Amino acid sequence: MPHTHDILTHDILTHDIKEAFIGVLRLPASLINMHERHLIGAVFVSLLPSLSLDERARLASYLAGLQEAPDAILRALALDDIYVSRPLLESAQCITDADLRSLAPHLSLEALLFVAQRKTLNAYLVEVLLDKKQENITESLLANPGAIRS
Repeated sequence: MPHTHDILTHDILTHDIKEAFIGVLRLPASLINMHERHLIGAVFVSLLPSLSLDERARLASYLAGLQEAPDAILRALALDDIYVSRPLLESAQCITDADLRSLAPHLSLEALLFVAQRKTLNAYLVEVLLDKKQENITESLLANPGAIRS
């Protein structure tokens, strides 16, 4: 049976590792290239389950404001609870229409509604959303001036 000291040491180390990874993700592009950022992202995905819902939500909100972010983290967070995924699905420029097309089959209807409300959507993504045949998604697309219709 682990000792209290071992558990506390593990928790502190885990916290320090999480903070170090988040710190690396926050580095400006001039200090870390995209290949390194994506490599760090791939490793960080394995830590996501140890983050609380609030920590994942804060990370998703932060990443939503970036022009580029590690694909593996974006994908995992976009498929997370809607509380976490909303800022990424709704407005993140680091998630492309192509990313959203590949994620669409795995997203809940609530998540797809946030996708339908993005400022811009290409015609192919609009078709993918319309194929869901959900009235609220269709209404949102019709009201969205940035949704390109074919």
